[in-house]
Amino acid sequence: PALPFPKKNTFKKPYLLKFLYTDLKGNVSIIEKSFKGFLSKTKAPKKINLIKPVPLSAQTKNEITLPVKKTVPKKSFLAYFFFAFLGGLILNFIPCVFPVISLKLFSLLKQKSMDRVSILKHNAIYSGGILFSFLILSLVVLLLKTSGEQIGWGFHLQSPTFVAIMIIVLFVLSLNLFGLFEIKTPGGKLVGNIETDQSYKGDFISGILATILSTPCSAPFLGVALTFAFTSPFHYTLIIFLSVGLGLSFPFLMVGLVPALLKALPRPGAWMEQFKKVLGLSLLLTGLWLFDVFQNIISHFMSSTLLILTLILIFFSFYSFKNMGPKKFVKAVLLGLPLGTFLYLIFFQLQDIKTVPSTKMVREATPGLWEKWAPKKMDDYQKQGQSVFVDFTAKWCFTCIVNKKLVLQTKDFENLIKEKKVKALRADWTKRDPIIGNWLKTQGVFGLPAYFIQTPTGKLINLGETISIGEIRDNLKNLNNF
Repeated sequence: PALPFPKKNTFKKPYLLKFLYTDLKGNVSIIEKSFKGFLSKTKAPKKINLIKPVPLSAQTKNEITLPVKKTVPKKSFLAYFFFAFLGGLILNFIPCVFPVISLKLFSLLKQKSMDRVSILKHNAIYSGGILFSFLILSLVVLLLKTSGEQIGWGFHLQSPTFVAIMIIVLFVLSLNLFGLFEIKTPGGKLVGNIETDQSYKGDFISGILATILSTPCSAPFLGVALTFAFTSPFHYTLIIFLSVGLGLSFPFLMVGLVPALLKALPRPGAWMEQFKKVLGLSLLLTGLWLFDVFQNIISHFMSSTLLILTLILIFFSFYSFKNMGPKKFVKAVLLGLPLGTFLYLIFFQLQDIKTVPSTKMVREATPGLWEKWAPKKMDDYQKQGQSVFVDFTAKWCFTCIVNKKLVLQTKDFENLIKEKKVKALRADWTKRDPIIGNWLKTQGVFGLPAYFIQTPTGKLINLGETISIGEIRDNLKNLNNF
């Protein structure tokens, strides 16, 4: 009720007022302040010593919905740098980057006959391509973060245009390895049957491709470093990204500095000509994986048809150049056809498509064990006292696919979930989805895969990037402790 304003500056009875306060770090508290009177002048005091933050009451927590924020573990910057370097080093052994790494290893076989300076140059330029790519990646992350976009590790493969371009590049490189045409390719002496001793451009391009194909994958130690990178000022983000690139290029830098390591590789010979075809096949299989990603981030089959048509026309063009010897005008037409279909795909077809985020689709239960994830479902199951296992995945995440095959699609996992009566939810982040991105950000997660167990009390357990049946079983056993 309204009270008469006192004639003097003091109240008959002090008033205790409470304020909900959020600091710059996102921490929320209640501030209490007792007012015995009011100032006779508008000038505010320089400092208030009577404000003391008090913890939120249980009732206030239930009434106010606050984002859950997972802080980055307090480690020294050198520790994050080391984790990023180690994660980048492990990326060399992840299947998604294997085709390009194989091409680089293929080139190392040819470096056996080179002098020390040439070996160092080729491998340094390859490493330069990787570091340059991570520099550009960090700048893109800065721009997208500034514009308010929710991004994570491998975000570029959520763009259908980028994926389409990558498919074309890999397809053209595979045609080169099959001998349909000859170009200077990643750092070797002979690829496509021509001399390329001075082909430092190829080394640089190879480094760029290695970066593009490795960034959708997450590796042990990489998750902690990326969380720090995505939640820190730009100069830290830049250093962490470059340290991942340094780890990815480290084996080849070592070969450049210590050429004696090349002795561990087999001798060059006629077998390499046949091995080239195997590498060409690996690039085609990588392109097939990306085509599957492409189909999952578009909403109209015509885009896939145009992309396939472009690939067919590219193949026919290079086949004609090699075997039919067309005249210049015919060559121009043969090159113009695939270029035209590709440009129409990129600038018209894909621009007209409005992709629908997975969490905006109908959230019906999928056949079998899994249900589509949504934040509301997690809240509903918590109210029911139900435990939940959540799998955050994407088609472009190769580590996710491996974990599915080895763990999540096994009979042991299915039996464990049914035995413990746990609800299994799956969130697909193949398409850019702000709901998934925001939720992961509140948990300090910026890359895939990500796995969580939600206890009946609502406590979240982050299982990290790699999982096992034993680890899941142990965490489910301890649910009664929460």
